[in-house]
Amino acid sequence: MFASTVTTLGVAFLLLMAAGAGVVIAITREANRLEAQRQHERIEAAFRHQIRFEEARLEKLVITSELQEALGASAPRTAIRTAFEQLRGRLAEFEGAYLVSPGGTVLAGLEGGLPATQSDYTRVLGFSPFVPGAPAGRRTVAGGKANWSTIAENGHEAALLIVMDLGRITTPLTSPILGPLS
Repeated sequence: MFASTVTTLGVAFLLLMAAGAGVVIAITREANRLEAQRQHERIEAAFRHQIRFEEARLEKLVITSELQEALGASAPRTAIRTAFEQLRGRLAEFEGAYLVSPGGTVLAGLEGGLPATQSDYTRVLGFSPFVPGAPAGRRTVAGGKANWSTIAENGHEAALLIVMDLGRITTPLTSPILGPLS
């Protein structure tokens, strides 16, 4: 009789311990999930802040640069490339910067501090269907916004993409030879 009572109490004790361990594990998992969610939100907020900062820097750079003068030149493509080259030091924090027509033609570009070409720009097309020049079947409007940013990846690397309609932040960007460049 005593042996069966001890056995019953032992089993009951083990069941209570297992239930207690289960509760502790469940509480720990929930706490970890909530902390991971908070950390994700903090990282996302930091990225949004950095994106806004980079957009403002790029916008200021465009407004204060010689690109508008270059567009009025008799040979605008050469003048634009020259103006972009002069901005090289101010664009040093960006891995790459391109001045692209809405159809995706590269008018000027820098990547890694060196002049970039149309073939260099094709790498950017793999990151997002929203960038100018993306294949027509993939192209969509980025929420109807002329200026937008995103952190995109192509399966191998990630990039912060900032697309800006220069016509909205400068006097109308037009060239007698190239036409409107918004």
